[in-house]
Amino acid sequence: MEEIEAKFLEAVKKEFAKSGGANGIDHNVYDPILKMTPDEKQEFFKQLIREKKIVQINHLNGISFTLPK
Repeated sequence: MEEIEAKFLEAVKKEFAKSGGANGIDHNVYDPILKMTPDEKQEFFKQLIREKKIVQINHLNGISFTLPK
């Protein structure tokens, strides 16, 4: 699980650096990394948000995740 978290956070950091924190990663990026069921992904994201490792961005077209500013 720690490997998956490290890969996910690396993808988030890469997008954060690229966009300056304006955009996060969406399901097209993290689905191939996580390979989890929707319920498992939801719990995974909740845990990272509680630990303040990521924040959720609510867009008109869905949600994405980025690093806290």
